[in-house]
Amino acid sequence: MKKLAVFAVAALVAAAALADYGWYDDSITIGSYTGTFNDWSGSPDSPTDLGVFSDLTLTSVSFNIWSDANDRGGANMYFRVYDDGGQVGTDQDIWLGGATRIAGDHDFSISYSTPVDLAAAVGLNMEEGKSYYVDMWAKSYGDSGDEWYSNNSANYHAKFEYSTQTPAVPEPATMSLLGLGALAMVLRRKLRK
Repeated sequence: MKKLAVFAVAALVAAAALADYGWYDDSITIGSYTGTFNDWSGSPDSPTDLGVFSDLTLTSVSFNIWSDANDRGGANMYFRVYDDGGQVGTDQDIWLGGATRIAGDHDFSISYSTPVDLAAAVGLNMEEGKSYYVDMWAKSYGDSGDEWYSNNSANYHAKFEYSTQTPAVPEPATMSLLGLGALAMVLRRKLRK
């Protein structure tokens, strides 16, 4: 009976050590990009292209986490910014706030909406037409310790081009005339049949 009790305790300790956790339903707004950060590249050699930014302001972050530990208190997100010369400034540690329990066990949500200008925070003076790079990773914390979301320690990698120029948009009258022309072509084709 003692051997069975020792085995049971060992099994519980092993199960606690291998607790599972992860994140899902994620969204980030940074610069002019709004989308999922979980799809960002795991390779610094081929970062995800986020497009053209006129600023590097983090506006909002939200995601859900599950944790076998079932004790998430909140989360932090980390950003590292690079230019062609390497890392600029220091890693930025942004507290995203407390975790809110989602109905049931083991699931929590995180929501953040306080703007942070990451370029200003690291002392980056962006130049027109140049490319810049952002690495990101996060952690949640609780009584049982930290749980890291770092793409298996590879982190998440993205790039963007800086420009203060706004793309040309056709005037509303031109857009309407173009739309009417296309509609007229469709109607002519239907009438000919």
